[in-house]
Amino acid sequence: MADGRAPRDGRCIDTIGQYDPRQEPSFIEIDAQKASEWLKKGVQPSRTVKRLLAIKGIDL
Repeated sequence: MADGRAPRDGRCIDTIGQYDPRQEPSFIEIDAQKASEWLKKGVQPSRTVKRLLAIKGIDL
C-alpha cells in the first residue's frame, strides 16, 4: 500500500503482495489477511488493485 499523496515511486506503507504481469500466466500473490485489514481501515484501492483482489477472491 502506498500513500496517495506521495509520488508514484514514493515510500511504501505496507507490502501486501507481489504482481508480475510479464510471467505467463501472470504471477499474483496477495496476503489476504493484510489486504482485508487495510480495507477495514478504509483504504481505497485503485481500479487495478480492485481487479487483482477480485481475481484472488478477496472481498472488498
